Amino acid sequence: MKAYQIELMVLDFDGLGSDGIKAEIENTRYANRCIKPEVMACEERDIGEWSDEHPLNQSDKADAEYHRLFSSNEREARDEKAEDEVARLLEWQRLHDSAPEEAKGVILDRLREANAIAPIVESWKAEVVRLTEELRQEQERNKLNVAQADTETARLREEKVVAFVQGAQWWEYAKAKATMWASDRNRAEAEAVSKQQAGTLGVLAGWRARMKVYLTFKNADMTEGRGPMLPDRCFLKRTDAERYIDSMPGVMGMRAKWSKQKYGDWAIQEIIVEEEWTAMEWIVEEDGKPARYPECHVHPSWSNCEFATFEEAEAYALKWLGMHSPGKGQIEPNVPFEFCGNGQLMIRKKEGKH
Repeated sequence: MKAYQIELMVLDFDGLGSDGIKAEIENTRYANRCIKPEVMACEERDIGEWSDEHPLNQSDKADAEYHRLFSSNEREARDEKAEDEVARLLEWQRLHDSAPEEAKGVILDRLREANAIAPIVESWKAEVVRLTEELRQEQERNKLNVAQADTETARLREEKVVAFVQGAQWWEYAKAKATMWASDRNRAEAEAVSKQQAGTLGVLAGWRARMKVYLTFKNADMTEGRGPMLPDRCFLKRTDAERYIDSMPGVMGMRAKWSKQKYGDWAIQEIIVEEEWTAMEWIVEEDGKPARYPECHVHPSWSNCEFATFEEAEAYALKWLGMHSPGKGQIEPNVPFEFCGNGQLMIRKKEGKH
């Protein structure tokens, strides 16, 4: 694909003005959206009264009159003046660099007297001040964002611990119709913190959840708009998806509120996602076979000897061992434990879960 710079002369018969002409050129619908012009600059000249004898209305005089009206001599003169100024400063710099040390001060004084260096120095100073201030503001914003993120993370962690303890309180009341003792609550809080540190707090085995996500689609052909619509990005909030597609250009760079259009170059589709966590990573085995003991289970999954965390598997193993239990922390993962010469018990991490 290529872009072209085309020089046009437009005769304003209806008095549209520069803004009106710009809008007419840019907003005209061209066949099959074959081109997308944008007016980058506009110059205006007074050509007097229009008549049949006007030079611009004569094919043999129009070119000459155009060049007379829109001559680039003034622009070329400005460019030449700027180039001369730069060449003069470079010559001063060359003389300064090649001069002996005792003469360099004289050359700088001459530059200051000629007022050639002052504007440049002042311009540089202003630029440095501006960039320094922008950098400072960016650093302040980053610090604020980090602090807010830390605060939010701490809040979520506290909420998870509270939810864990509330769940334990509800379970005790549901099973025993009793209120949790303060000592039991402290144990529940300690267990929640332990799970939090292990990264398992809030992860439930066999849990199934439904959630909505918003998938954005874009036209695969951004030149002619022939499609098809292809998936682009996924968002948890519809407002974020709408904000995203409304900021994106459509076919031939067109801008629009795509979220409000039924058949636009961008679209959003709501999708229901079902997630299921069955991360049973640990299994308790007796002599290489599942150590089944349904009578001691306190969780539905315990009758299958499979658990989401090592801590749950260890609790089951210790209860399964009964009087031969060595105590918490004495059974190592993936290492056989001999109990009273009757066999081996092992808490093994299931294959494919390493």
